[in-house]
Amino acid sequence: MQDLTYWKRGLIFAIAALLLCIAGFYNGFPLHFHDTYSYIAAGFNTSEMGSRPIGYSFFVRHISLHETLWLVVFMQGVLLAMSIWLGFKYLFRKQLTTGQFLAYITLITTTTAVSIHTSIIMPDIFTPMLLLSFLVLLFGQEMSRKDKIITTILLMISLTMHNVHFWIICLTLLFVGVGFTFAKGRSFYQSINLSIKRVAVVFLIMIGGNLLSSTLNFAVGGNFSGGTGGGIFLFARLTEFGIAQEYLKENCDKQDLAICEHFTENMQVGNSFLWDGNSPLYKTGGWDKEAQALYGKLAKDILMTPKHFKQYLIRCIEESFVCLSRFELNEGTTSGDRDFQFKAIEQWFPLYHTSYWQSRQVHDYYTNDVFQFSNLLQNGILGISLIILLVALFDRKYITQRQVFIIVILFVLFYANSFVSGAVSGPFERYQSRIFWLLTLPAFALVLQYWQKKKEPTPTTTILTTEPK
Repeated sequence: MQDLTYWKRGLIFAIAALLLCIAGFYNGFPLHFHDTYSYIAAGFNTSEMGSRPIGYSFFVRHISLHETLWLVVFMQGVLLAMSIWLGFKYLFRKQLTTGQFLAYITLITTTTAVSIHTSIIMPDIFTPMLLLSFLVLLFGQEMSRKDKIITTILLMISLTMHNVHFWIICLTLLFVGVGFTFAKGRSFYQSINLSIKRVAVVFLIMIGGNLLSSTLNFAVGGNFSGGTGGGIFLFARLTEFGIAQEYLKENCDKQDLAICEHFTENMQVGNSFLWDGNSPLYKTGGWDKEAQALYGKLAKDILMTPKHFKQYLIRCIEESFVCLSRFELNEGTTSGDRDFQFKAIEQWFPLYHTSYWQSRQVHDYYTNDVFQFSNLLQNGILGISLIILLVALFDRKYITQRQVFIIVILFVLFYANSFVSGAVSGPFERYQSRIFWLLTLPAFALVLQYWQKKKEPTPTTTILTTEPK
C-alpha cells in the first residue's frame, strides 16, 4: 500500500472499516451495552458522567453529527484500520499489499470479537488502538513525520476514552524502564534502537493525553482530572474482595464515617454497590463530588494499611490471571436493557426508532448458544496464532530481536490490561476479548515473512575449475 495515493489509501481504509462493522450490519443497528445510554446522554447533554471520562461521549456526539450512530461505528472502523496498517508497516512488515491487508481484516472480522467491539457504541475498541499506537511510537523505525503525527493523535485520543488506558501504559513503561537499570538491558535496547529519549517522548505523549482528558472533564464539570469516580470504583472492588467490610468493622467505632450508619454485614458489593439505588453509595450522595471525595479517601486509607494492601495485592494478582483466561465473545446485554437504551434513540436519533426495535440484539437473538460456534472459531484462530508466536520466539530463523521484544511487550500489555481491569472492575470477558485478537497481527506478519523467504530462490554456487593444459 506504500505506493497508493491518499485517495486510494482512504478508499482501502473505508472498505476495511465496512468489513470491521459487519457485526453491526448483521444486527441491523449498532450494538449497545449497559453503559451506552450513559455515554450518549453525557455527550448530548454536555454533562459530567460521574463515573467515566467524557472523551467518548464527545466522540459519539460529534461523529454522529446528531443524525446517525452508524457514522460512529464506521469511524471506529476507519481509526482501527489505520492503527492496524501502521502496526504492520512499522512493527513487522514494511511492504504489505492491499490484498494482504484486506485479507487480514477479513480474517479477524470473521473469526474474532473485533467486529463486535467495532460495531458497539462503547469505547472498548480504542483499547487495541491504544496498544498499537503505543507499540508503533515505541518501536517504529524510520517513521515519516506524517505517520508520527497520526500515531500520536491516535494514542492521545485513545487515552481520553477510558480511565484504565493511562495505567495500562504506565505499567508497561515501568516494565520497559527496569531494563535500563541493567547493563545488559541497556546493551540490548541499544541493539534494537530503543533509547531512553524515545521512552521519555512516549511518556510525555501519555501525560499529554491525560491532560487532554482532564481538560475535557474540567470544561464539563469543573473537575480537572483524567477521570472521575475512580475512588468509588476502587472502593466497590474492595467490597467485592471483602477488604472494605473488614476495614469498616475495625474503624467505624473509631472514626465518624458517613458510610458507617449504612454499613451492614449484607450490604451490596461490587456492581450492586455501584448501581443499586438502595446501596450505601446512593445513601451517601451517589456520584456527586462529596461522595467521590469520601470513597476516594476511604479507598486510600484502606490501601495505606499494610495488612489490607497485602490482601488487595494478592487478590489483584489472582484476578489478573482469571481475567486473562476470559475472552469469549459476548454482546453483554439483557432484555431489560432495551427499554432503557431506547430512551437515547428516542430522544436523539428518532428516525431510527424502527431500526432499533427490529435489530437482532433487541429480539434477544444473541445467546450463549449463538456464540458457541463463534467462540470455538475464535479459540482456534487465537490458539494457532499463539503457537506461531511461541515457535517464532524459540526459533529465530525468521524473526529479528526487535520483533521478539515487540511480541514480549505485547504480552506485557495483555497482562497489564488484565491486572488493571481485575484491580478496579472485575474479570469480565470484554476486557480481554477487545484486545486478544491482536495475537493474530504478528502471527499473520510472521507467516507472510516465512512464505516470502521460502519463495526466494536459493543462491547457487558456481564451482570454477581449471582445464588441464
